[in-house]
Amino acid sequence: MKKFVNRFIRFIAILVIASYAFVWFYERPQRDAVRSGSSVKLQKWNSIKDNSNGYNILILGSSRAYSAYNPLVIDSLVKMKSFNMSTGSQHIIESYYMLKEIVKHQKPDYLVYEIFLPSFRTNPDLFHVFSNAKFMSNEMVLNEFANDKILDLIFPVYKFKAYLKNDLARFNFSTKQETQLPQQWIRGYRVSNKVNDSNSIEKFTPIDSFSNSNTLSKSDIEVHLNKLVQLCLENDIQPIFIRAPFPPSRLIKSLPDATNKYFSAFFEKQQLPFQDLNYNSSKTYSDYDFEDYHHLNVSGATKASNDLAIFINKLSHNQ
Repeated sequence: MKKFVNRFIRFIAILVIASYAFVWFYERPQRDAVRSGSSVKLQKWNSIKDNSNGYNILILGSSRAYSAYNPLVIDSLVKMKSFNMSTGSQHIIESYYMLKEIVKHQKPDYLVYEIFLPSFRTNPDLFHVFSNAKFMSNEMVLNEFANDKILDLIFPVYKFKAYLKNDLARFNFSTKQETQLPQQWIRGYRVSNKVNDSNSIEKFTPIDSFSNSNTLSKSDIEVHLNKLVQLCLENDIQPIFIRAPFPPSRLIKSLPDATNKYFSAFFEKQQLPFQDLNYNSSKTYSDYDFEDYHHLNVSGATKASNDLAIFINKLSHNQ
C-alpha cells in the first residue's frame, strides 16, 4: 500500500511539473508581449489607468465589440472621447469587475455593453479571465473564481482546456498569440481589412441561441445585468446595451431570433436603452461587411460605429 501511495504521489508530481513546463512554453508569446509592451491587454489597461485620458464613453464586451466599434468614428459624431475596452471572450462577470476597476481611474458618462449570448455562458473562458485579472485587483478572482484559480495554480494547463484539443490536433501552439499578430488597434478597436469570400459564406451556420449553447439561466443573466446596471448608477454612468449585427445570410438561417426577442423584452421592461443592429440600423449590412462568421471588418465597423454614435446622440438629446 505504501509503495502504491508513493507511486501515486510521484505520478501526480510528474503531471504537475509537466503541466508547468507545457504552460511555460504555451504562454511564452504572451510573456514576451507583456515584456516588450506589445500586449494588447497591457496597452488597453495602461490607457485606462492613465487618468489624463478622460474617456466619456467606455465600451465593454467580447471580440464582437472590439471588432465593431471604432472610437475615432464614434468621437467624430458624438463630440466625445471613447475607448473600446472589449476583450476576447469577455464574460459578463468579467465585464462587471472590469468596470469596477475602470471607475478607479476613469469617470465615463456612458457605458456601452455589447450583448452576445456566449458572454453569458455557464463556463467562462478562464484563459481570458486570468489574463485580464493580471491587470486588475484580486477582487474578481477571490470572489468569483477562487476554486478555479487554486486548480490553475496546481495544474495550470487547466485554464487552456477550451483550446488544447484544437491546438494539439493541428500541432499548433500559437492559438493564444493574438498580441503578436501584425494587427492595428485604435483605442482598443481592432482594425480588420479581411473580407469574407463566397465559399466561407456558404458554410455559415446559425448563430448561437438559448437552445444550442450552454448559457446561464435567464434569471442568472438578469442578475448579472442588473449588477452591471447598478454599478453604473452608483457611478453616474448611463448604461447602453447594443447588439452588433451578424452576417445577414447567417441570421436568416437562425430565425426566429430568440436572443433578440428575450433581450428586447428584458431591456424594455427595465426601461434601459437597447439597440439591436440586426434589426434597428440606419445602415444595410452585407456578408461582405464581415471578416468571418461574426466579426465585422473595417467597412462593417464604420457602419456599426455610426449606428452607435447616432444612438448615443439620441439618448443625450433626450436626457
